[in-house]
Amino acid sequence: MDKQQRAINIIKSYYLAEEQNDLSDMIKSVCSYFDFMKNQELSSGDIDFLQDLSNSIGIPQYVKLLERDFSANYPAQREISLSTLASYYNEANLTKGGQILHRYQKNVLDMFIVGQNNRFILSAPTSFGKTFIVYEIIKKMRYKNVVLIFPTISLLSENFDKLLSNFSDSFNDYKIHTLSEDDEIAEKNIWIFTPERFLSFTDKHESQQFDFVFIDEIYKIDNEFIIDKETTGENERDIAYRVALSYACKKSNDMLLAGPYMNMGNKNSFANFIKDNNFIVINYNDVEIVNKTITDIKGKKEYNIDGIRIELDENSKYSKVCDIAVRLTNSKENTIIYNNYKSGTERYAKEIISRLNQKKKHFQSDDPIYRMFVEHLENTYSAEWIIVKALKYGIGIHHGLVPKYIQKEIINLFNRGVLLYLISTTTITEGVNTSAKNIIITSSKKGKKILKPFDAKNIAGRAGRFLQHFSGRVIIIGNNFNEILTSKEDELQHKNYDIDSKKT
Repeated sequence: MDKQQRAINIIKSYYLAEEQNDLSDMIKSVCSYFDFMKNQELSSGDIDFLQDLSNSIGIPQYVKLLERDFSANYPAQREISLSTLASYYNEANLTKGGQILHRYQKNVLDMFIVGQNNRFILSAPTSFGKTFIVYEIIKKMRYKNVVLIFPTISLLSENFDKLLSNFSDSFNDYKIHTLSEDDEIAEKNIWIFTPERFLSFTDKHESQQFDFVFIDEIYKIDNEFIIDKETTGENERDIAYRVALSYACKKSNDMLLAGPYMNMGNKNSFANFIKDNNFIVINYNDVEIVNKTITDIKGKKEYNIDGIRIELDENSKYSKVCDIAVRLTNSKENTIIYNNYKSGTERYAKEIISRLNQKKKHFQSDDPIYRMFVEHLENTYSAEWIIVKALKYGIGIHHGLVPKYIQKEIINLFNRGVLLYLISTTTITEGVNTSAKNIIITSSKKGKKILKPFDAKNIAGRAGRFLQHFSGRVIIIGNNFNEILTSKEDELQHKNYDIDSKKT
């Protein structure tokens, strides 16, 4: 399909979306259109049209990404038209504190109003930028005492680093705390905690009140939302989340609870919690600002994956996965391979190493941190450890038995494009942000248990990252992941507000 026909189709899609007052499908269509246009020779008129499109759906960042990463196709000089000026005006309306928000982030920001109780629950896709908007809320509202609660130490560390680097000018007058034992409270404070550290801190500072509390991955209050129904009872993590949430509701008027793809219902125990604590739900689950193309690999020998022709010679799942991964992956479009077992992640790494050797694709990186990291692992562990061997081929292995500091550095190297492949279990969905273009799904299970729809959406959501890709590729090989992905979701529950729930 040529440029002209694609442009006609996108215009038709836009008017249909306006007529139905639903832009969610239109956003996906615009993503696909940008993904096609990034490889085309662009005229000044093309850019005007693309700018109009991105502004009409409220996401001007698409044109910024096109200019930044695909400048070879971008015209060296542009004519300034009335359309161009109108686009700049729209961008200015979405710019806050030097940062350009997309329309849906700005909608969330605008809901916070000085002088009223601001309590919201935001459910949106993984690529939405939920934590990014939190920093804009803090700046707008000028809160003095802020608590940010994240589920894992890795996310806590990531956001601590952001405050020290990316946002240092805006937050340099805050004292930042990450340990519950830190008793030096300043005039303006940001506490970055896990739920357990937050509870430990409140035990020691019972009278401390906060201006704003943000809790990420709020779905973790419900153990059964993410674990199959055969697993009964509670564990320490969901209890800690619920108790931390209860304390936060008592200690702060303003709150934002966030999570991806949550189905909250309107007549269940979580709905009772919402009503009792005066929360307003913001549901942006359908606003997928990085499109996903899904390819289900069955028995055919040839596939067209997002315009790339791939021939499969062997029937073995391992062979298919590795052939597709090697064919699709490059430094700007790296790949996650999801497997349900630790042993599987290591076998896939060995298979990809074998493929790369056969094709004589040798991996080299001059990145000094990468070289120091590999040398450290060789000296501390062994050059024969599969983690080390894989790293030498641009492959990261990520599962629960890999030490946390190694996991963190592997993710950093992958997100910077130094590593081309990341082979992982569901640890990739648990408090980790990644920048993969492709995700290859090799199993519809989590260990021995069938994935739930929520887990499946979270895994698929790792394909494509906002401000790095217009579209992500989800490739499913030899399992029923797609059926789980499109099946009915469970509703999020809150045991404390369910009179029938067994409590221990």
